[in-house]
Amino acid sequence: MDERNGAMFISFDGVAFSGITVEAFKTARLLSQNGMKNYLNLGYDIKLDKGKFNKPYEWEKSIYKDAFILVRIDDITSVPNYNVEFINYAHNVLISQKTVVPQTELNTILTRIDIAAEVLAEKMVQQWEHLNIGYLFVENGTLPENIIYTKAIYLAIDIYGKRYNLADFVTWRDHDLMWNSEKSVQKYGTHPWPYAIKPVNSPYIRYVTLNQELKDRLEEWCNIPLKYK
Repeated sequence: MDERNGAMFISFDGVAFSGITVEAFKTARLLSQNGMKNYLNLGYDIKLDKGKFNKPYEWEKSIYKDAFILVRIDDITSVPNYNVEFINYAHNVLISQKTVVPQTELNTILTRIDIAAEVLAEKMVQQWEHLNIGYLFVENGTLPENIIYTKAIYLAIDIYGKRYNLADFVTWRDHDLMWNSEKSVQKYGTHPWPYAIKPVNSPYIRYVTLNQELKDRLEEWCNIPLKYK
């Protein structure tokens, strides 16, 4: 991989068109002027409450034909434990905390998440290698919609960055965070969100938040300073 001329955008929104994809489109246009080939994962297999899990792209391709090639992990259902039933169950136990289970079951859930994330991370790395990815943009990945996918992305970033001796090739953009999103229904539970995947101070990642307040609260939650764009 002598020249990594691909840029991958991964949206945690799970819809064909949103504010997140608009921002991705703006960035992609700038990158395309420098010869980059842009790919977009709409997050149908990430944010499950939109009801599009494992749904093939169809008319969506026409929306982005001049900006992105739409991609996803095609065989994602082959990942152990990666299915709607388990992902929703894990979310209800670990994130919204609407379901209470014994400690033994909690440990089993966490183990199953680790297994799924490791397999999914390898599939991500294989995809990035195949598409010659040199830039990665994660859109709203800290919001704990799907902690398996978030955990897998962090694992994949570390593997890929080390394998190809990359610098900070990832932009992690948090357009929203759990302390100001869907608070009335407590979709993401309450502070300190013990099982949500916290951002890490990685040599491969620079973070973006919408304002200084979100930046300050994010760093307070992580208890570490983070690199920012």
